[in-house]
Amino acid sequence: MTKGKKALCAASWVLTALCMAVIFFFSQQTSDDSAEISMDVYSKFFELLGPIIERLGHEGVRTLAHFTEYTALGFLMSTSLTFTCSRRSPWLTLALCAAYALTDEIHQLFIPGRAFQVTDIAVDSAGALLGIGVFALLAVIVLSVKKKKSAEVKSH
Repeated sequence: MTKGKKALCAASWVLTALCMAVIFFFSQQTSDDSAEISMDVYSKFFELLGPIIERLGHEGVRTLAHFTEYTALGFLMSTSLTFTCSRRSPWLTLALCAAYALTDEIHQLFIPGRAFQVTDIAVDSAGALLGIGVFALLAVIVLSVKKKKSAEVKSH
């Protein structure tokens, strides 16, 4: 692995760990603190997207937040594993993200007012799957562009 690829690999793992830390931080909040944070986010989004947010409601926004943070984790984990393993591993990535969602729910059992919710694991895993899919799509596009450029160089 070249020095540049090693740096990208390290950076991707740092970003993945940061994403996991953000998820942990939000899970560490008590139910009252979590509700306050989500209501603040809800009201900000409501100012921007009133009718759409109103239809989602507070619980819908919370579900969307779960989905979004795990979409980011799925994308970042895909990047990290691709750099580390030199090939895409979507099933391994999904398994790791789902396992993290499970440990996140177990962690919430120890936080006042929070609970273990299987539906959150399902939403989190679906979000991770979207992130993995976005990564795969971008990887196909990048490889296609590289292949095209390589063919152009060879033809000249």
